[in-house]
Amino acid sequence: KLHQAQGLEVVDPDSSQQEGLEEGSDTEQSATESIEAEEIAVSKLLQNFDEAWVKYVNSGDQEVFNYLLPGSSAYNKVENTKTGVIKEELLDLQLSNTKINGNSATIDAYEKFKKTQNGKTTIVEYNWRYQVKKEGSKWLIEDYSKLSSSKETSGNTSTSGTENTQIVPDGFTLMAILDFSNNAF
Repeated sequence: KLHQAQGLEVVDPDSSQQEGLEEGSDTEQSATESIEAEEIAVSKLLQNFDEAWVKYVNSGDQEVFNYLLPGSSAYNKVENTKTGVIKEELLDLQLSNTKINGNSATIDAYEKFKKTQNGKTTIVEYNWRYQVKKEGSKWLIEDYSKLSSSKETSGNTSTSGTENTQIVPDGFTLMAILDFSNNAF
């Protein structure tokens, strides 16, 4: 039997009707969908941040600050980065290990950049862990730290075709895919 107490439905323990408590119930499915939506939002935040980061480093474009928690460690790190000295290009972005815990989350990122300074081109690879925080309905980057040392390759790495970076969902991971369709392998 079902009783109403102050607007809440209470299931009688002797009743065989315990809807919403069973595995696979609408309530459980809704919670899973909510977590998935948050993971996708955090992944999208990192994709947008990396794209804005490249614009910031190359030209001083301030859009990057839209993805950072004001006054945070990440905000200060970016604010203290020199701009217009290096030309960067994002070659690869792979996101993994997204963990949501209420209004905070962590996500790991493998990032590969082509950097050019004074005619010298270098390929740099980074592994970062980003800490993000939800402010209202918006996820923002609070801090980031290296997971392992970066790898750097020097030399002329120019390509004859245009590299086209596309971000596509892969489960709960977003990966950048380079399109070399104009180049022969």
